[in-house]
Amino acid sequence: MIDSLELAPITAKPLAGQLVQHDGKKLTTIQEGLAYILIPFDAPTTLDTKASRAGTQEKQNVFYNPIQQYNRDLTVLAIRAFGEDFISRQKEKNQRNANRTAKKQHQQKRKRPDDSSQAESPTKKLKQVESFPSEVSPSSQPTLSSIIQSQMHKSDEIDDSFGDGGIADEDFLLAEQNARQAGVLAGSASQPVEAPVPKTVDIPPLQETKRQRSPHLQFRILDALSATGLRALRYVKEIPFVTSVTANDLLPAATAAIKLNIEHNALPDTMVIKTTTGNAITHMCSTHNGVPYSVVDLDPYGTAVPFLDSAVQAVADGGLLCVTCTDTAVFNSMGYLEKTYSQYGGLPVKGDFCHEAGLRLILHSISTAAGKYGISMEPLLSLSIDYYARVFVRLRKSPAEVKLAGGKAMIVYNCDHGCGSWTTQSFIRNQGKENKDGTLAFKHSAAQGPPAAPFCEHCGSKTHLAGPMYGGPLHNPVFIDRILSMLPDLDPQVYQTIGRIRGMLTTALEETSLYPVLDIPAEPKPKTVDNNTDNSGDDAEDSKSLIRFSRTPAQLLDPHPFYFEPSSLARIIRVMSPSRAQMQGALRHLGYKCVRTHAKAGTIKTNAPFSVLWDVMREYVKQKYPKAGQSLPKTSAGWKILHKGAVKNELPPSEWEEVMVDQAELQIVKRDNGWRVMRRRAAAGDEQATGGSEKPEIVFDEKLGKQEFDGGRGIVRYPQNPRENWGPMARAKPDPKMPRKD
Repeated sequence: MIDSLELAPITAKPLAGQLVQHDGKKLTTIQEGLAYILIPFDAPTTLDTKASRAGTQEKQNVFYNPIQQYNRDLTVLAIRAFGEDFISRQKEKNQRNANRTAKKQHQQKRKRPDDSSQAESPTKKLKQVESFPSEVSPSSQPTLSSIIQSQMHKSDEIDDSFGDGGIADEDFLLAEQNARQAGVLAGSASQPVEAPVPKTVDIPPLQETKRQRSPHLQFRILDALSATGLRALRYVKEIPFVTSVTANDLLPAATAAIKLNIEHNALPDTMVIKTTTGNAITHMCSTHNGVPYSVVDLDPYGTAVPFLDSAVQAVADGGLLCVTCTDTAVFNSMGYLEKTYSQYGGLPVKGDFCHEAGLRLILHSISTAAGKYGISMEPLLSLSIDYYARVFVRLRKSPAEVKLAGGKAMIVYNCDHGCGSWTTQSFIRNQGKENKDGTLAFKHSAAQGPPAAPFCEHCGSKTHLAGPMYGGPLHNPVFIDRILSMLPDLDPQVYQTIGRIRGMLTTALEETSLYPVLDIPAEPKPKTVDNNTDNSGDDAEDSKSLIRFSRTPAQLLDPHPFYFEPSSLARIIRVMSPSRAQMQGALRHLGYKCVRTHAKAGTIKTNAPFSVLWDVMREYVKQKYPKAGQSLPKTSAGWKILHKGAVKNELPPSEWEEVMVDQAELQIVKRDNGWRVMRRRAAAGDEQATGGSEKPEIVFDEKLGKQEFDGGRGIVRYPQNPRENWGPMARAKPDPKMPRKD
């Protein structure tokens, strides 16, 4: 029993491990970052596997899992890095709109006639279709000021609807005149008809009314599935430029816990958290017609796909969408491929690179949901972490970029039963042509296919389809580098996962070196943004150069979307696996790039084709295990690769049966002439890899393979789990006595 003298009231200063009594309940204070939350004293924070299987472990009324502290630390830093860029762009956009408005007003002043001619000009008066009542109360009668405000609102809508590029002044004036006329007619239609009044109403010139704009920029965050409100509390306390955070949850018990945690943290008036109880989809759909959110964070228990359609509409133009999916058994494996297709719109892959393929399935579902509304998606950071996936994408209203989405949706032909090789194919070919003004114009056409034969060109095994999935870059290197530049100034007591963040983001940054046109950027100078300061003059230019990070080109594809595992290649030919240093040294000696991947330890991502990988493995077997292929059956993928007899050698038809699996597959190959296609593709691949008939020397240079990128030494890339049962916990169990609000 706990002595009642040890219990603190809810209004006491929060401390980690503090015991609090509230409404007759004993609660424990947990600190994460700068925020504190209260959980029941006896609530489990770890998973007891034996008790869970037996059904005796007590379930939480409000979900809290300490394993996701890394997720929350990373999200806070990602929003900080994104918010600086977002605020800088909003300031520039507001300044551009102000300049355009000033230019429009100046042109209208020059075209405005004198007062005498204006009084006699019939074009300055609008005819009334219906008459106004003769006796109307002052509160209900439309005044000139209210009409002007309505005109201003419609002018803003016209201005914003044409995007950042603006429209011609003549088109703008014509659209504005139509909006003024529609505004007056709409206002008159709502009035009852009692007696006639004069049939004309004089409308003052629009340029005489100043715009009433807020001097402060809004940066609003939605925690759509808030649970305890821990994320919302961390956002308002650790991100300096946040103006408000909305914490929403479906369960009234969760909303009550959020309000209790807000009270326990004793937030100042400048930190605003709004709590709502309701369906997250309904909340985000209702926000679509109001003020959108700068950031929407989706962290569900399971898949986030049901929330994507409403989430992309709730995010502001250029805003950030943060998505977590924990159903790895669905998007990372072939166990439930029918469910994967129904949820993510594509089929998963079977193989070592399933983690990265799962990320691309999630990104494809986001891109598809956003494209229906003319919104383009740019992945800033996509990570496969523990038992879940976490992606950060920037959404922009750009119908022109949406047209390029089909070129970044790809099908994968995967040799999952043989050697593990793969081939990709995009749905649409986006062919760019530079105009005279330096801009790119794209021509879209259907892709020619298939790029692969029915059987693998390396081992002759059957290939299977996967996808469609996202085929563009997973990361924005400048965004990652911005987060890494923040780490030296952070307090390790507040952000306890700094070491893992540095290791994983450094590895993700190295992955971007394989992109065709993107290079790893130099370290930017950190700068703090104050959303109350003006952006005029030289300070605006300095702010732009230090805070803004460039967008990834919308047409950019990732030609090397997946990684490989050397031990898997060795398992196919049944030899001991070469070390990572040996494999990387051999590939780098041939002139290819090699990096690690964040998704799985021991894997390599490279721009070398599979034909080169198997050449390296054949040379490795030749040097280390010259008798390795003698015990392999001729129908195995390993024998075909080592002897090149399955695909690349000229074999008479009488010997085809020895290397094919069954007669049915043999007939398909003969009928479709696929054998010649495979041989021709394999020969072309060999010639491209070697640069001619001479085969380059393969050297397993371990010293070259151990070379790391700058800043890659002394970091923890793949940390071990801190304790046993480090994984997902049971779903929060609502109190049956509490009513549920749908």
